[in-house]
Amino acid sequence: MYWLAKDKVVYYGQPRVMSFDFENEKFISICCPSAIVSFRGLNLMDLKGTVCLPDYGNFLKSSILDLWILEDKVSCSWAKEHSINFGVRFDPEKVGCLYSSWNEEIIFRQELGVMTVFFFYDIKTKCFRQVEIHGSGPHRIYWKTLFSLDS
Repeated sequence: MYWLAKDKVVYYGQPRVMSFDFENEKFISICCPSAIVSFRGLNLMDLKGTVCLPDYGNFLKSSILDLWILEDKVSCSWAKEHSINFGVRFDPEKVGCLYSSWNEEIIFRQELGVMTVFFFYDIKTKCFRQVEIHGSGPHRIYWKTLFSLDS
């Protein structure tokens, strides 16, 4: 099990990825990738069964979302697996910090007045598609159960 710890006192303002190993009943504190310098909007997600940390701070500056994959939780090693260039598709400030993955797609949500737009990014084809939902929200994405991560 993984979650993001954002305790400013304990971690000196540096969020940590926490892990609990059910097999040996131990907690592990994992450093975030050193390339991530802004912790604004930081969220964990599952990407193909692996812990992933999107760099939202870089996204706000450049419209490029880097996805960091946890390679080894003991040595705190991360690898930049994907960089998604949104270009001028939409304003990064208006994209919700909701990152989800489903199969080979990453899902983003943007609220535009009374309309919610879900953007689906296919990491294989590197293409976007979108679904617009009109009417009052909030609109959410639901998974029936927890899922297992390989890391």
